[in-house]
Amino acid sequence: MTTEHRIARVLASLILLGAIANLIGWWLDSTVLKGILPGFITMKVVTAVAFLVTGGLLLSMISSMDDDVKQFLVFAASIWLIVMLSPFIFSLVSGSKTGLENLFVEDTQVLLLGPMPGWPSLGTIIGFLLIALCGLVYAFKLDAPKKVFFNTGALAVILGILPLLGYLAEIP
Repeated sequence: MTTEHRIARVLASLILLGAIANLIGWWLDSTVLKGILPGFITMKVVTAVAFLVTGGLLLSMISSMDDDVKQFLVFAASIWLIVMLSPFIFSLVSGSKTGLENLFVEDTQVLLLGPMPGWPSLGTIIGFLLIALCGLVYAFKLDAPKKVFFNTGALAVILGILPLLGYLAEIP
């Protein structure tokens, strides 16, 4: 296993653990687990589920399992992200609710560029959709240079850092 794979495995595992901790926080109504720190803006349940799926997608991509199984898992995770998050983009354009906002739990906080409670921020949605598109490129074995994956991943990270900075600055 290369150093890149080890780093990716550690990061994917941290993503999974963070998502699981957040979902447990919502289940137990624990403010400590729902947000970065008590009193800070909470991570939305939809975002935690997307992180959970993304962690699984990344672990599948770097696993040593059979290529067909790997491709299927990455494809399924990518489609799941697209199906789960695309309604939010449609809703932004149409101005209507998706019905997913409070599917798991009721939330009252509105995020930056997230017009309704329970919504992930727009940057977060776009970041996850970019990850899903990379997953589809991988699953269909399309010939894409590593640079495409790296640049798309970097953009997704930047889009994910913006809401994180908002959390830290307590800007919803």
